[in-house]
Amino acid sequence: MGEISRQELMTNRFTTFFKKEFDLNIDGLSLNREYLEFLSTGTDTIPGAKDLLSTLKKSGHKLYVVTNGIDFVQERRLRNTGFNSFFDDIFISQKIGYQKPDARFFKNVFNELSEFNPDDTLIVGDSLTSDIQGGHNANIDSIWYNPKLSPIDKKITPTYQVNNLQDILQIVG
Repeated sequence: MGEISRQELMTNRFTTFFKKEFDLNIDGLSLNREYLEFLSTGTDTIPGAKDLLSTLKKSGHKLYVVTNGIDFVQERRLRNTGFNSFFDDIFISQKIGYQKPDARFFKNVFNELSEFNPDDTLIVGDSLTSDIQGGHNANIDSIWYNPKLSPIDKKITPTYQVNNLQDILQIVG
């Protein structure tokens, strides 16, 4: 199977879906723009996240966002949460040119950080396949945030696992 470009995806995903499912001819590109605009307004936050970020920041930890997605969507979503002041920088796959879990994504991030030390770095995430696998691919420790206590995929093993965000404080000290 061939790969589809980002532009083809943006242009065709809604057109193809509505034609196939409902036999409707729609302007997929316009609908995609509306969808991304709507997506960028999302502000779902995890209970306890603000307190955790505040505590980590006050303790002198450097905090970064590493995320897959479209730059304006992810930047706006972070800004809408009010959490952006806790982070030293945000790294988005669209700007980098690679997505997590690709080690090249992390290599680009690490090259941007003047004081990067892999032994003092943790990736915290809720996705085994992008966050935790990405940490493994980049040779950094990982914390899998697993509030639903989902079973671990034996192929992808986090360094640590928590089901409550506050438990991260015990790990980082």
